[in-house]
Amino acid sequence: MGGAGMAVAESGNGHDVDRTYDSPDELSDEDVWIGQEIAITGLNADSVGAAIRGGFPSENGSSIETAPVSGETAVFETDALEDDEPYHLYVHIDGDDSEQYSFWAYEMDFSATPTDDRVVRDGSTTLEFESDRTDEYDVNVTADGLTENALEEIFDAHPNMESHDDGTVTLVDVGNAAALSADFTDVAFGEYEFTFDVADTVDEDTATIEVTEDNEDYAVVDIEETTQGGIANVSLEVTDSDSAAVVLGDAEDHFESAVELEDIEDEEVVLQFNTHLATGGDAWTVHDDSNASVADGSVTVDTLLDEDEPFPAHDWGLSVGDELAGDVELAQEYDRDVLLVQEWATIGDASIHTAPAADDVSDADALAETTLTSTGTVADADELLLTVDEFGAEGALMTLDDGVELADEGYVLEIEERDAGPIGDAHVWDSSADAGDDADELELDLLTAGDAYDDELVFAVDYESDAYETDLSTGDSYDVTFTVTEDNVYVEDEDDELERTAAFELVDRELELDAIESVPAHENVTTTGTTTVAPGTELDATVDSPVEEGRFIQVTDATVSEGAGDRNEFAAEFDFSVADPGVTFDLIVEDLVAPDDVYDVREDITIAPEEDEHASYRVDVDAPTTVMMGDTATLEVTVTNAGEDKAPSSYSVSIDGEPITEDGTELELEPGESVTDSHELDTAVEGDIEWEVLTDHDDESGTVTVTGADEDDMNAADDAAGDDEADDGEDEAPGFGVTATVVALLVIAFAAGRYWN
Repeated sequence: MGGAGMAVAESGNGHDVDRTYDSPDELSDEDVWIGQEIAITGLNADSVGAAIRGGFPSENGSSIETAPVSGETAVFETDALEDDEPYHLYVHIDGDDSEQYSFWAYEMDFSATPTDDRVVRDGSTTLEFESDRTDEYDVNVTADGLTENALEEIFDAHPNMESHDDGTVTLVDVGNAAALSADFTDVAFGEYEFTFDVADTVDEDTATIEVTEDNEDYAVVDIEETTQGGIANVSLEVTDSDSAAVVLGDAEDHFESAVELEDIEDEEVVLQFNTHLATGGDAWTVHDDSNASVADGSVTVDTLLDEDEPFPAHDWGLSVGDELAGDVELAQEYDRDVLLVQEWATIGDASIHTAPAADDVSDADALAETTLTSTGTVADADELLLTVDEFGAEGALMTLDDGVELADEGYVLEIEERDAGPIGDAHVWDSSADAGDDADELELDLLTAGDAYDDELVFAVDYESDAYETDLSTGDSYDVTFTVTEDNVYVEDEDDELERTAAFELVDRELELDAIESVPAHENVTTTGTTTVAPGTELDATVDSPVEEGRFIQVTDATVSEGAGDRNEFAAEFDFSVADPGVTFDLIVEDLVAPDDVYDVREDITIAPEEDEHASYRVDVDAPTTVMMGDTATLEVTVTNAGEDKAPSSYSVSIDGEPITEDGTELELEPGESVTDSHELDTAVEGDIEWEVLTDHDDESGTVTVTGADEDDMNAADDAAGDDEADDGEDEAPGFGVTATVVALLVIAFAAGRYWN
């Protein structure tokens, strides 16, 4: 709380305070601004002391401030109180009696805001004081680097001010000043932080104001070129000024347009020139993102150009300065540049779009809300729209009035039957008034004129009307031609007309459910299908299980989304989690535009049992496919729980139909855990060995082929034996041939007996 210059009131006991409450009831009614020294009078004559306690009386809070009672008055400081908190005055009466009164304490929510944070030396600005307080109050002002005398000069316009020798001035009874004047004449250049301290409370605020040299300057930063009928953006840089002036053209070109800007808050401001309105007083505007405005009545035009003539394509000179000295003359020119306006000679492509029939796309708001889809097919009753991209001429389109005859502005649309058959001419629907006796006058609306225009034309086309002798028919294809005719102000003659084409087929409304025989007993089950109707359409989807089955019915929306080719897609989600497995139901999808004619049904769909997918055992087997008789062969089995939970699974391995594992063998693995089991295969006998591995979720099987020795190997062995017999006997083993033969016969006999046994 500031000390200098506090407004004071005298309490009942002669003590100077910030605020006196004539009774404790008044304290309850009006509350307290934190920081004020307050006096409460009219207390009980037998009062001997008083205290401010926290909370309501029922809370029995502790004392924050205490004071004696003198002359039925108690005086308190309130600096220790907290914002937006309840308190109560406790008054001790002689004896054991007491009185208690509730009140609230608040800060003022005080702010001091300068209109400008930068002021030219010898210039001025204003400040606004705001708070929750409604009575007048004093504000102490200090600023680093400024004496009390300098502050007196700055705020000299305030009628009641006190100066103190500590560098402070007090603005007496300034209260919530809406426009406190601050004059910076003779103040040195620099940045000053001002502190505004409410004299009798704890509230204060600061504001920084920079005093600068008079560097007023104006420059053209950028000028965007445009086409006839377009809007040009002119970016200006304005230094140390809140106003500026611009002149476009010159006397030699027989066109001059001048405008003044005011209330410029930022250094850069974007000025816009609408070439379609060049001869009028509303050609100049300020861009929505710039903080400035066109001064009322400041636009002046001097030209030989008629109002209905197009603004010519030309390099137009543009100058910027401080202010106008005459109608179309700058007092001082600071900078200049060129606005390039080109002929409007091209537009983007035309394309067909569709939207749901229920959306009734008849204006810009409906267009913004609907689902718009580019297409070559339009379902009967759905919206038919033609778009033209990159149209330009935004100045002309943004000023196009509602209800204007589009043909008069040179915008014409024609639809022609593509295949009229062998006899007669193709039928035509044409939006121009002179379409001809054999054509229907096409009804259409431009949805993107005025504020809704964003470089794209969107026309809503009515292809079914009581005014038509012939409506467009489903199953037929049509060519669409959009023309900007010579009636348009920017098209000089018929040779310069702009034309774009598109095509579409009008098709029947159809829908078809995808094949479905069963669904799981899950919470979120999606059924799908295809349709010709526009994406965004809401179809009606129903599942109906009769009384003798599941006794349930569900109805939901099936939203159409864009599909491939000329078929779009729809999906409907149902909850079958409470349905009993095995019951059946019918699925019906209807087009609400024509529910009696466009629908599809899938009957007797079954609720399938929900499978336990918490555990999933995977089998991997490593085994040879062929092996030589007598060689080692191993069947190596790895089983992995690839699921998300621990659960048991049966496990069995069999070789040649004989189980290797015991009956009832189970595995119980943690998620991701694996076990490996190896089994040696008997390769003593030539032939096939078949194996199989089974679990609850996966299985594998295969064959290992055991082959005998190659014939070449046997012959090589015989040759080696013959060679030994032909030797001179140095290493001969007598009787070897007989012994080997006997042993071989015994081995064969043993093996054969084992195989058959």
